[in-house]
Amino acid sequence: MSALPSVYLTARVVAPGTVIRIEDGSLRRALAEQADIADVLIEAFRVRRDVIRTAAGAALEMIGRTGDSGSAALRTYAGHMLLPHSWVDATSAPGLALMRSAGLEDGDLPAALVRGAVLRSATPGTVADAIGLTYRTGGPPADLVVVGAGPAGLAAAVYAASEGLNTVLLDRTGIGGQAAKSARIENYLGFPLGISGEDLARLAMVQALKFGVRIFARYAATELDVRGGASGDSAACGTAVCELAGDELLTSIVVERPAGPAERLECRALFCFIGAEPVSDWLTGVGKDPDRFVPTPGPLPCQTSAPGVFAVGDLRSGSTKRVATAVGEGAAAVSSVHAVIAG
Repeated sequence: MSALPSVYLTARVVAPGTVIRIEDGSLRRALAEQADIADVLIEAFRVRRDVIRTAAGAALEMIGRTGDSGSAALRTYAGHMLLPHSWVDATSAPGLALMRSAGLEDGDLPAALVRGAVLRSATPGTVADAIGLTYRTGGPPADLVVVGAGPAGLAAAVYAASEGLNTVLLDRTGIGGQAAKSARIENYLGFPLGISGEDLARLAMVQALKFGVRIFARYAATELDVRGGASGDSAACGTAVCELAGDELLTSIVVERPAGPAERLECRALFCFIGAEPVSDWLTGVGKDPDRFVPTPGPLPCQTSAPGVFAVGDLRSGSTKRVATAVGEGAAAVSSVHAVIAG
């Protein structure tokens, strides 16, 4: 059930037993056609992943300084991808010991240890490449490439793969998009007790893998530029943040008010609630509205101005920013994909 082209974890059998080897294609057919076997296997895979996440932290060891942006990016990526890993603060006794044993200096942080290899100045991209999560050529040609593994992208990938399309899912950060950051989603249909965004993303990822979706993150484009992000001032009650100060960590901010001079305030953390900017600059040749969201004028559902290119979820101009809506759009776009393939 792994999309990894390289070995990330190994295991040792401690009791007598029988190993039955099943090729990927046969396993996926069994999961699709035999519901009783599928239920047992999917639950076994879920339990196995939970056990691995708690017991196999040595597979990926990360070391850095608490509060450092580079270290935070590594930890966020590992969490979003549900990777077994351990984190060590470089200023702690275990951290200093690990730095000595790995031959690391302060300038090498953050660093990661993967299968004996030491990654200095590690980034989510270099870690993803080391464990086999970045896109690599090979395999059958894709019928559908989904860029973005938020709720809409995951839904599109699941529906497409379940309907027989060879599907590749790419994301630049991890699984789940903004929804994965939600501590609890209370109003998603079918979960009366609510569900965390991380758990919802994990279940969707397992479902996608069940149907054979090839998932790659962190994905770095070569011909398309997928760099993006949000920028702008954070404003509340007429006050705007106009400057951030600090070397490796935030130490102060400068705020401006409608009346009165600018004021510098001591600050150790800053939360920006400025809304999301669409990551659409890489979509050359596709029409965008003045705010860079992507209109879908048709004639097929979710179709952009470019034939064979569809926009769903938060990227689509005029979309409702809800998880359930995004899932529905992702599923609806697959019907348009079938129509395009059929000619």
